[in-house]
Amino acid sequence: MSNSQYFLTSFLPVLLALTLVNAPIQILDTHIKSLLPFHTLATRANGVSATDSLCLAPGGPTSFIGILKLLITFRGPLSLLSDILLLFSGRLVALSGEAVTVALYGGF
Repeated sequence: MSNSQYFLTSFLPVLLALTLVNAPIQILDTHIKSLLPFHTLATRANGVSATDSLCLAPGGPTSFIGILKLLITFRGPLSLLSDILLLFSGRLVALSGEAVTVALYGGF
């Protein structure tokens, strides 16, 4: 097996998955999470509390609890859908290395 064949089967699927799928989804998730407090302020006519808007933690260990609270309270599935998409894109990168296999024939 030549070096170019080894690169094409081992590294190219992972690099393509990282650059074409995972990086844009991470950028999209970051933008959604950074604009989420302002979205909650703009969509409620009576206003919202500071913990549900400007003090909302967009990342970290408490973010999933905050996302579920937003989903239940305001019926806003955007952040949850963004997290699910990010989870699936991470799994896609992990599985992309297994997409191409190499079979060696001969006296090796």
